[in-house]
Amino acid sequence: MKYTVKTNQGEAVFSFTVNAQEWEEAIEKAYQKTKHQYSQQGFRKGHVPRKVLEGIYGVGLFFEDAFNEMFPQWYGEALKKETELIPVADPKVEIQSIDAKGVKFKATVVLKPEVE
Repeated sequence: MKYTVKTNQGEAVFSFTVNAQEWEEAIEKAYQKTKHQYSQQGFRKGHVPRKVLEGIYGVGLFFEDAFNEMFPQWYGEALKKETELIPVADPKVEIQSIDAKGVKFKATVVLKPEVE
């Protein structure tokens, strides 16, 4: 995961880029967490292979779960590195692109104002 930060008038905009390998790991984690919910004829409940599910429901089946699972970790890592930034609210997330090759998104957060 790579990110850049731009600050402007009490806001910080984090631009994240997650590569294909990290994104694949996140999707696999989401599949493992939710696979018990799916049943398909010919397979025991919870034992349907991921490729079969993606063939039936589409490649993006686990994208939302994977993103929701991993976003707090990615955002948390960025905040740990940017110690001078103190957010006062939850970030507003805007996904720019999401596919099997990776994810690009922005998170905009309001910062604690500086006292003069």
